[in-house]
Amino acid sequence: MMRSTAINLFRSLLLLSCILVAREGKIIAQDETVASFRRYVSATLQEKLFLHTDKPVYAAGEICWFKIYNVEAATHRPLAFSSLAYAEVLDNNNKPVLRAKIALNGSEGNGSFFLPTSIQSGTYKLRAYTNWMKNFDPAFYFEKRITVINTRSGLPAAAAAPAPEIAFFPEGGNLVAGIESRIAFRIRNTASADQAARGAVLNAGGDTVLQFAPLAKGMGSFRLLPQANEQYKTVLRLADGTILRGTLPAAASFGDVMEVTPGPEGTVLVNVRSTSREPASVYLFVHSRNSLKASLSNTLQNGRTSFTLRTDQLSEGISHITLFNAARQPVCERLWFTYPRYPLQADIRTDAAEYNTRSKVRLDLTTMNYGGVVLPANCSVAVYRTDAAPADAEADISSYLLLASDIPGRIEDPSWYFQHTGDSIVQASMDHLMLTYGWRRFKWQDVLSQRPPLFSFVPERNGHIVTGRMTRTGTGVPIRDAACYLSVPGTRTQFKGSISDSTGRVVFELRDFYNTGEIIVQTDNYADSTISIELQNPFSEKYTPAFNQEKIATISEPELQLQNMAVQVQNEFNAGRMRQFSLPAVDTMPFYYKADVSYLLDNYTRFNAMEEVLREYVTPVNVRKQNGRYHLPVYDEPSKGFFNSDPLVLLDGVPLFDFNHLLQYDPLKVKKLDVVSRRYFMGNMAFEGIVNFITYKGNMDGFELDPHTTVIDYQGLQLQREFYSPDYSQPSEALSHLPDYRQLLYWTADASTDKNGKRQLSFYTSDIPGRYTIVLQGITANGQTISKTAFLDIKEPPAITGK
Repeated sequence: MMRSTAINLFRSLLLLSCILVAREGKIIAQDETVASFRRYVSATLQEKLFLHTDKPVYAAGEICWFKIYNVEAATHRPLAFSSLAYAEVLDNNNKPVLRAKIALNGSEGNGSFFLPTSIQSGTYKLRAYTNWMKNFDPAFYFEKRITVINTRSGLPAAAAAPAPEIAFFPEGGNLVAGIESRIAFRIRNTASADQAARGAVLNAGGDTVLQFAPLAKGMGSFRLLPQANEQYKTVLRLADGTILRGTLPAAASFGDVMEVTPGPEGTVLVNVRSTSREPASVYLFVHSRNSLKASLSNTLQNGRTSFTLRTDQLSEGISHITLFNAARQPVCERLWFTYPRYPLQADIRTDAAEYNTRSKVRLDLTTMNYGGVVLPANCSVAVYRTDAAPADAEADISSYLLLASDIPGRIEDPSWYFQHTGDSIVQASMDHLMLTYGWRRFKWQDVLSQRPPLFSFVPERNGHIVTGRMTRTGTGVPIRDAACYLSVPGTRTQFKGSISDSTGRVVFELRDFYNTGEIIVQTDNYADSTISIELQNPFSEKYTPAFNQEKIATISEPELQLQNMAVQVQNEFNAGRMRQFSLPAVDTMPFYYKADVSYLLDNYTRFNAMEEVLREYVTPVNVRKQNGRYHLPVYDEPSKGFFNSDPLVLLDGVPLFDFNHLLQYDPLKVKKLDVVSRRYFMGNMAFEGIVNFITYKGNMDGFELDPHTTVIDYQGLQLQREFYSPDYSQPSEALSHLPDYRQLLYWTADASTDKNGKRQLSFYTSDIPGRYTIVLQGITANGQTISKTAFLDIKEPPAITGK
């Protein structure tokens, strides 16, 4: 008896010792994982972009207007980080059709694409990203699909649709023999997925184990207790009679299973089951958008344990729930969605129930919190004809930031999940969405390795960054420690220099780079024909998968004719107004800020030779000739003597090194001459003074560049196009016979409400009656989003009858 008691006591102490050791190791592992996660996140700030477009469907020849919202990925607060964004229109094979660099003013920017009349009808991908975002997966870029209809060529035939398929996803990622699990499924590539599809799970003998059916959006779930060494097959009949056959993932003999369900009010329950019956340490790691929300530890007893999370711990949107074992290995993971607790509200009120053509519309906007307390928000507004552009099935700003931006691939109609959040079917469908997708903005092996992340692209904080590479022609050998210069010809001197690194890489940062023409890249070794300078493509060369061309919704022949006429009328009568751009307020001072001496040549005797100009009255420049070559040393004011080396000599901002050629240039084309009489430093480069010749035209008027100079067509920042909206306040304008076939009545990227949450907008209707959609998108300073849709109706004016 005493021996039995002693044995039991020994076993108890041994078990307690194991638990304590496991707990100590668990705490250490948990703390290490948390520390690794925080280190990784602190070094990898991430951006999210959202583009609000004026409408979802366009005719060739129209303008696609958009506003860019830039937010910090973790908090969704507006983020003034990058100074520009890249926007592209891609076809279904990811070939670029249109591209632009859009300036960001703080956390926002706005741009436009003119859709040429030659563009083909079809579905296109509109995407946007920053240079910093190019370090990450292209699935992080903003993407939405827009439809373009070329009314002259008509609608295209849809590409052959991919075959329907079904995929199965065990909750937490594992199917383990002997442990009941929930299995979600998703049916793809079929429009009949939600209607009457019915399926069954069969065992190896062909017997039906259970039946299942999708709930909504082609998704659903069922529970299964998998048996060891059993291979389960599935068969599904779609509404159109198509039969889909599949196989469930094989059940592992050993492992862990995690199930997450809503708990009592305000909680989420995480139940863990394992095949191991020995006490084992596990802990739960929960993060929302790379922000740590919970780190809990527990011990498996008889293969079971559970965790309780408070919903107020979780951020709105998607949370990642990961189960780790004692060895710091992730063993289970799934996504969980938390709806906004207090979504923001917006009110759009028109000043009339119905409008005549060419009449004034006043919109009163109000933004407020869930309790009705007004608050300011940064907003944009579009008003477009509903018949010309059906409802946008792409994400609005709320559904994009909270859902679509953190899910890989494309979600069908993401806004649907937010329209009736209290509906049990919507809530269950959201959970199915979480079960059938698994994705995060990092890889656990990168986090746990504790290696600092390496980035190839730097953030463009102060302007566009142009990168290039200097190599030897023919061999490709990089040229290191060589000076390279980039210039943008013009009356505004834009000049940058860079010294190549060990790989031949050169980098130039251009502030306020609004350029639509050429840039010039060269070295000071102008006579060396073996130097090759190649600029890198600033646009991302990584893409999400291409997509099959979708069938465009059927449009009636009268509607096509109306859209064709509308485009022709707009381009005939308003073409000039559509090409009006506002000039940005930029610093026009040259890079050297202010010259020590400036000469307006019209104030002096005009000579016919440049050498005479310099010798006669440009006293800070000493013209010398040695061994047949001219030199132009500058007087150094601080040392009261001339430099021994030549200065940096520019013509309209372009450096010149062959002074013999320069002195043959016609001085009558030069308006001004600037001289910097001191040593000038630019980064790790130094110049013995600066001499800048500025022509009247700012385009190096007639000067022939050295043949080894690299001249490249290079697109700078896009100038901001002005939206045209007619004013019919004067009777003469309202009665004008010029047709007004505008289908986009109004667009503004600046509809921000004031401190009282108010904003009034006004515009005039066109000659086209019908229903028009009003769309407001916005965000507050603390990252809360607003999306609101309203409508207005335009009727034809009553006919005027005579007596």
